[in-house]
Amino acid sequence: GEGVSPVYVNRGTDNQQTLSAGYFPDVYADNSTWGVMGDFTWLLNDALTFNYLGSYREFDRDEMLPLLLGGDAASKTDYWVDGPFSGTYEQQSHEFRIAYNSDKWLAQAGLYYFEEQSGIRLDIIGLINPTPGEDGYIFGFPQNPTKADSLGFFSQATYNVSDDLRLTAGIRTTKDQKS
Repeated sequence: GEGVSPVYVNRGTDNQQTLSAGYFPDVYADNSTWGVMGDFTWLLNDALTFNYLGSYREFDRDEMLPLLLGGDAASKTDYWVDGPFSGTYEQQSHEFRIAYNSDKWLAQAGLYYFEEQSGIRLDIIGLINPTPGEDGYIFGFPQNPTKADSLGFFSQATYNVSDDLRLTAGIRTTKDQKS
């Protein structure tokens, strides 16, 4: 047969944020994110250039996921529970670089910094005990906080021996810390 043309259905913003497609009425995703990035270049003179590249981002997660925990093949039933998933994420990075360019030499050196923090939690509702308010009704997986940062230094230089031959050397060192 021939292809089918998709049909646009306007269900409103709230309904379009629902992931359940009618099967799981409690499922939703209400996430938000924003970020900013900047790139600044300054030509100090004919041979030297300074560059800064930086960014910052945030992401907030609020979702209800359907979790399939098993089923009974004989009765053809599945065991589904709700899984609230929430979290916050923040991330920033900064790079400072100076570059040198002449007839014989190309060189650059720089410093890089990265930092990230997050806190997430996934709960499984009714896994151990299906009775609200009793022990085991909420079974959780909190990971708060998680942190990572990285500081690096890099340098590279190229010497043009001739039109057909160049020599290049570089180094990079990085210190990472993660939780």
